[in-house]
Amino acid sequence: MKGNIYEYESGRYMVRFQSICKRFRDKREAERFLTGQRYEVDKGSFDPRDYSKDKPLAFESLVEKYLERKKVKSIGKIKYHLSMAVNYWQDNNVKDISYGELEDFFYSLPDTLSSKSKKNIMDSLHAFFRWFEDVERDRNPFYRMPKFPVVKYELGWRKIVDKDTQGAILEEIKRISYHINPKIYIGCLWLSTYPSIRPIELLHIKEGDFTFDPPMVNIKYNKESKPKVVPMLQEDIEMVRSFPRSLPHLYFFRHVPGISGVKAGERFGDKYLYKWWKRACKNLGIEGVDLYGGTKHSTVTAMSNSLGYGRAKQATMHSTNRAFERYLIADPESIRNAYATARGFDNVLITFPGVSKRS
Repeated sequence: MKGNIYEYESGRYMVRFQSICKRFRDKREAERFLTGQRYEVDKGSFDPRDYSKDKPLAFESLVEKYLERKKVKSIGKIKYHLSMAVNYWQDNNVKDISYGELEDFFYSLPDTLSSKSKKNIMDSLHAFFRWFEDVERDRNPFYRMPKFPVVKYELGWRKIVDKDTQGAILEEIKRISYHINPKIYIGCLWLSTYPSIRPIELLHIKEGDFTFDPPMVNIKYNKESKPKVVPMLQEDIEMVRSFPRSLPHLYFFRHVPGISGVKAGERFGDKYLYKWWKRACKNLGIEGVDLYGGTKHSTVTAMSNSLGYGRAKQATMHSTNRAFERYLIADPESIRNAYATARGFDNVLITFPGVSKRS
């Protein structure tokens, strides 16, 4: 069907083209529109959805569909990133978004956002367009997602501390929190010992995730969504054993009864350990050291200085480089020894209920 133009009343025209029915007040506009549709059919790019009243290709609608179908742990951040793009494009046809549109969007992002945050937003947007391209190619094999602007950024420097200062902060955390809940101190201690475990991963460890022989913990909730098993020090696994046995589905780092403002049995909040870390730093007069910098970053630096770059990199078990692959063939006892060196508080007595520090 090549379509036709009808004059349905004096001076008013209607174009019928396949499933499209569109009215015009000027015959020349109607003719141009019909010519355009015929051209799109000839080159294979005609899509009646572009003219549908319910706008199935509206950017906002497609983002909603994308988020419904995407099952990832970081969905909250992705939703936030794409919400900024939704506010910018709203119901614009997603196929009309070009390189220039993407560049304009990037430069419209608030100056209050860091360069890393802007990069993350563009990465989430890029993933959305990759998904749409995969979906759309089944319908239109000629569709290609737009080219994306190159976004450069610099990571901010985190302030780190030496092992003595780190040990002092941990001891202060123990002093002010151990009588409230010993797992506050234990959580910070483990972050300082096992740089392969991120803070949010630590908080999702459950009672059933520990292996006692050999001593290990299975990090099921992790950024890579891949198997991640971390060797543990024997004294830490004995510490786990020292607590009353609990159901395997319960979070290990959970609140105890009798604490105002929290519900017993609930997992520690994402910022809970950070608050105690900052409180301890304030008591000691230490400024500008956050939980991540004072634990993982400081520990990795100390490991690299004392053990060498290779062993320190191996112990982090990063999956964004070859360190994770090396871990797969590495001796777990070697990694465990590296963690023991990382603990390295010769002047600090580490005790747990019924457990003494190994010599």
